[in-house]
Amino acid sequence: MQQSSEFPGFPKASLTFLRKLARNNNREWFADNRAEYERVIVEPSRAFVAAMGEELEKQFRQISYDTRMNGSGSMMRVARDTRFSKDKTPYRTQLGFFFWEGQGHKRNCPGFFVRVAPNGGAVYAGKWMFPDDMLTRYRQAVDNEKSGKALVGLIRRLHAKHGLEVSGTQYRRVPKGYALDHPRAELLKNKGLRVEIETIDKELLVSTSLVAHCASLAGKAAPLHRWLVDMAAARISSD
Repeated sequence: MQQSSEFPGFPKASLTFLRKLARNNNREWFADNRAEYERVIVEPSRAFVAAMGEELEKQFRQISYDTRMNGSGSMMRVARDTRFSKDKTPYRTQLGFFFWEGQGHKRNCPGFFVRVAPNGGAVYAGKWMFPDDMLTRYRQAVDNEKSGKALVGLIRRLHAKHGLEVSGTQYRRVPKGYALDHPRAELLKNKGLRVEIETIDKELLVSTSLVAHCASLAGKAAPLHRWLVDMAAARISSD
């Protein structure tokens, strides 16, 4: 656990810097403005991660977070991996923060993602893309009558109570080994399972209420998060 103090919100200068970066997305400009980046992006981002992680621990005792800014921690790297992308701009023009639960590398765990951009932000929950071993466990859990029906039920309740739409990028067909008319065929097609909980007005990003608001939003998706954590840890039977 990292020590934290109350987070006052992102300074307006953080959002201004992201706007400038969007207009000057090149290595020369970034190098010239590196000191400002450290001051208005890195320092408040580290404080946000610590405060948000501490707040999430009140609801999710095993949540993990890390204030390192080198890509190994909760904050996404500012530098983009452009090797396989048509977009060759070198830097991200929004901030992303991940708070995860489970064993192993954060890439293999479900969790909560917070996006911060000049025009506003959002809070998400789930797992964008299952690694191969987790995808196998996910399909087994969906196929299982008890855990599969539990997932369907909690998705229905999340929609009815909070208006949340749970979704996942899908394969075109039901995976091999499962009946085409499986009662949960659409869930079996998923490559991941996630929900955008709520967008955040830009005014809230610079407010002292930001951390408490984001943590409250995460609580709405707690049933889905806990189902995914249990599935990833193989605590859901596939028998």
